[in-house]
Amino acid sequence: MDIAPLKAALSDLERELESARTAKRQIESGYTHTRYDGPFWEYPEAALPFVLNSIQESLLMLLEASGLPETRQRLLSKWDYFEKHGGVGKTSYDTQFDHLESKPFEYIESIIDSIRT
Repeated sequence: MDIAPLKAALSDLERELESARTAKRQIESGYTHTRYDGPFWEYPEAALPFVLNSIQESLLMLLEASGLPETRQRLLSKWDYFEKHGGVGKTSYDTQFDHLESKPFEYIESIIDSIRT
């Protein structure tokens, strides 16, 4: 196992994750009826799965290059689950906590957080 490729790509992964976070926040602002003043996606509902899929593809290559086949397989399995249960762009808004949930986003974020530590 050589995590050097993962560490080397961390800043790029974090930049892409921030793009997905931007789309997610934009979608959330539509539910909360609040003004969104950050970076802007014209179609955030399309941007979120596009960016998440891009990150997933990068992670697959990096995990393979790092010699982490089990982690790579878990990512593939989880992504397949997301695709079969509403798609990578599926979100749900929790009115109690004013929070937009995106399980694929949260999963990718947890992987990147793990690389960071």
